[in-house]
Amino acid sequence: QLGYSPYGAIAARNGFIDINIPIQINSLNCQGFEDTIQDCNIDYDVSSECNANDQAGIVCQASNIISSDCANGEMRLSNHLYPTEGRIEVCINRVWGTVCDNSWSTADANVVCNQLGYYPSGAKPRYGAFYGQGTGPILLSDLYCSGSESNILECNRNMYGVTHCGHYEDAGVKCQGSFPVYANPSFGNMLGGEAVFIT
Repeated sequence: QLGYSPYGAIAARNGFIDINIPIQINSLNCQGFEDTIQDCNIDYDVSSECNANDQAGIVCQASNIISSDCANGEMRLSNHLYPTEGRIEVCINRVWGTVCDNSWSTADANVVCNQLGYYPSGAKPRYGAFYGQGTGPILLSDLYCSGSESNILECNRNMYGVTHCGHYEDAGVKCQGSFPVYANPSFGNMLGGEAVFIT
């Protein structure tokens, strides 16, 4: 409706400015194919007031953004030498994008590794486009994961943090492998897995 892409939009939990204003819509239920917001199922409640924590916000993507068949919250590692590490990319509303390294932590990295099927601990967060700069939108920033989440989108985050990031801040991760590797101590370097030495 505003001329931006219908894909990759980030729904924010609170408004962009910290003020209380009268509202015209109490709740909104859209399917995604409507031409205007007025075509959605709307519950009007003009007598209500929202505080800043209740107001809805959004971060839109450019109209030329490339859409994908990816699932919301799906993760992948890109630009890597080994499958257990790489630049983090996440799918939001059918668009792949990167993660900004603002507030990027070991707990955040552990959630990513667990979601990808690797060990849910021992992850090493990488900063400053360690695995190269991505392209397209930056979809997540300022994550505050506890480490117990099963999907990165379950973590608390600053929805508007992505507007202050560049691809030079793309986050990466190095995960611990998901399978045991049996080797003699003289074997040398191994890829992923947990080393179980036989003596």
